[in-house]
Amino acid sequence: MTIQRLKDRAKRENLDGIISTSFQNVCYLTGAVIYTQILIPQRLAAVVVPLTESEPVLVVCTIEQSLVAKESSIKDIRGYEEFNQSPMMMIAGVIREKGLANGRIGVETEVMTAGHLEELTRHLPGASFVRLIMFLAICE
Repeated sequence: MTIQRLKDRAKRENLDGIISTSFQNVCYLTGAVIYTQILIPQRLAAVVVPLTESEPVLVVCTIEQSLVAKESSIKDIRGYEEFNQSPMMMIAGVIREKGLANGRIGVETEVMTAGHLEELTRHLPGASFVRLIMFLAICE
């Protein structure tokens, strides 16, 4: 139900997908509580939700991966190795894999830094990114 609400919002806003990164929305979308999102905000976690029938993907630091796998309703969980791999490169790879490399992607920018967004833009020059503010628990 929660993923469907997000897809409905994407459709209303003419988006091909959404990337959610806030602690509240990652928890709401996955059921996984990743406290390090609050304690270590640089350790990015993101839910990539394509508008297509394709399943969403959760991108987390490998340190969090086993815990998240036990709690998350999203089964496709991808881990990046902190300090050795860029979470944005992993997210860009997921977006390409889902066929959205030239799409219009909504990005929750409350947590994602300007540097993150610039890196994502470099990895996906054909995509356009729309900044979103989302409070999924109350959005309709």
